[in-house]
Amino acid sequence: ADGIDCAAAPVSGGTSQPDILTMLHATKGTKYDLGGLTTEKVLQYQDVLRDCLKDYFMPPEATQVSPLIPFSPMPGGALTANTQMMRDNGTLDKFPEVIKAMQEVVEKGGYGTSVTPVSQFYWQQAYANVNFGPWKQIAPGYGKM
Repeated sequence: ADGIDCAAAPVSGGTSQPDILTMLHATKGTKYDLGGLTTEKVLQYQDVLRDCLKDYFMPPEATQVSPLIPFSPMPGGALTANTQMMRDNGTLDKFPEVIKAMQEVVEKGGYGTSVTPVSQFYWQQAYANVNFGPWKQIAPGYGKM
């Protein structure tokens, strides 16, 4: 590879790229150079980023990277919108189950592009599968794909 796409800090849920500090550590002592970045420079940048974002609500799941998300394609914007809906409805505890159910839903849905509205149809079906039983209720958008 000629490059690695990294993030200073995840703000889009489990869909984020690996963080810069992890990649600096992983490539330490190798022939790879991350553009002359140093730990000190990244930590200074993170302080600035944290200050810039201080007025925004960041749900906890938006600031974590989950290795399960790539297997259950969920764009970051959809992820946080859906977890907020779950938080509002008192079902956030079922989030890991819904993400796990996403893989089958995406497979059976034909691997459609994971952007709105298709990602929303996938989410609605996975959520229904967890809450009402697998395939007991078909989400309207998913059924029309």
